[in-house]
Amino acid sequence: MLSLAIAALGVPSSGRTGLGVQALNRSFLAARCPECSEEGIDALDLDDVERLTAEAHRAELAGRAVSLYSMQLGVYRAPHFDASKCYNECSGHGTCTRGLCACEDSFGAADCAEGQPHEETEDAFVYVYEMPPELGLSQLRQKFGDPLYAAEAFFLEKLMSDGAVRTTDPRKARVFYVPTHIYYAINNVAFAGQHFEENLRPHLTYWGMNPAAPNGEDHVFFFTNDKGAGGAPRGPIYITQFGYMKPWECMGREMEAYCPRADASEKSCTDERSIVTPSYGFSASALDTEIVRDVVRSLPRDADGYPVYPYLLSFAGGIRSKDAPMYSQNVRQLVHAWYSENNDRFSITEGLAPIDIFGLSKFCLAPSGDGWGVRLAKSLIVGCVPLIIQPSVRQPFDDLLNYSEFALTLEAGDIPNLQAILEGVTPAEHARMLRKGRKVATAFYYEDQTSEGRSGIASSLILQQLRERASRFEPWTIPRATITRAARAAVMERKLGLKIRSNYDISPMRAYMTSAELQAVRAPDSSRRQSHVRE
Repeated sequence: MLSLAIAALGVPSSGRTGLGVQALNRSFLAARCPECSEEGIDALDLDDVERLTAEAHRAELAGRAVSLYSMQLGVYRAPHFDASKCYNECSGHGTCTRGLCACEDSFGAADCAEGQPHEETEDAFVYVYEMPPELGLSQLRQKFGDPLYAAEAFFLEKLMSDGAVRTTDPRKARVFYVPTHIYYAINNVAFAGQHFEENLRPHLTYWGMNPAAPNGEDHVFFFTNDKGAGGAPRGPIYITQFGYMKPWECMGREMEAYCPRADASEKSCTDERSIVTPSYGFSASALDTEIVRDVVRSLPRDADGYPVYPYLLSFAGGIRSKDAPMYSQNVRQLVHAWYSENNDRFSITEGLAPIDIFGLSKFCLAPSGDGWGVRLAKSLIVGCVPLIIQPSVRQPFDDLLNYSEFALTLEAGDIPNLQAILEGVTPAEHARMLRKGRKVATAFYYEDQTSEGRSGIASSLILQQLRERASRFEPWTIPRATITRAARAAVMERKLGLKIRSNYDISPMRAYMTSAELQAVRAPDSSRRQSHVRE
């Protein structure tokens, strides 16, 4: 979520304020954050709204400048790529206007690189479609928005200039990357299915041309929205921040009706071929990490020299009991119900808690939210062993990283026995997990981001996995006429502009089934693909 440039230490929660006050607070934040998207402001949990509003008031009263729009390093800085600039400066064959290239005749692609010799290696394997700029690129160039949803923007910026990966000749390509930009074209809460079918699918010239990929298995889409690829057809390679292996209506009810058998069904939000990634921005600053480390150093030690943590487990944030079981798969609600009172070994707070809590806790709960969550990455970066309870959810880079080395993963059914389970992890085992977590933390942020002097490696890991998945395909003969038609169509679309549908119904009631409806469904179908607003 958006966070202040200063750490929120010891700020008391003001309790759950009324809807009118919440609306005023959101308007207050929006007025002080011109860079922030409306969706980003609306997506803030109630506790985030309270915290940010309190901090902004406090800073203004003290006469301090304050940035509400920050990334993982605290003070907001623009990414190393400038979202308002054209890709590769239009390769010298076009004019850049407000971040979009107007290519000279006979040159094409979003950076005008097609139609001329391109500096690329023989094993470059990814062809990038030129999509109409109205499908997200023009919106991105106008407003960077919430960094939580900017992973594709950063990844694509690197991909467009990487001649070792990108080819401008579709006849050399093993896989075809489709710039998706769902956050910029639609919003963060939309399901992928409608955007895929109505806005993207009509422009996929090379879909199904390779006999080895009749259902678009050689096509790649990057979905940064809350629900990931939920609703999109099975077949393509999805890069997604939400690795839920079941249909959306199974959230929190993984063992009801058909849900136990629904892994990787036609309606699942992901499958085993998907590449699960972390979000681009998260609220963990360099100061946060330093504070947590200082807290751990100050703790008393046992006979073997290991820290004695006051709490076995901590969590602070939205609980949203009224939205159970869909929100957080009912995990936050169950943990809160079991451990928020009458147990001094747990710190389970609905609302705010000082950043110190990460250093006072043996484990930090990393549940899902209204889709993917951010606490796994934050815990690893600041230095707390994550407790992951996200049934049927794949985690970022789980086919590259051994999560058992740096995180504890449990099922919802383990929640009543958490105290015994967490006490059973020896101090030595916990210390090993913590050390390993610090080593792998770079996988959870991107190359233009740093923590403790280390740059992230998330994009490199995405490419590593993409190369592995592309290895099953060979370049396919594509008629020159087909390539020419695609290029002409792209030119025409640039000239005419494109109107897209973005007013999708995002009502919660349209997005989810009642238990009775779930029981009545015998097999997953494609009829329920609406979304709802994330708080």
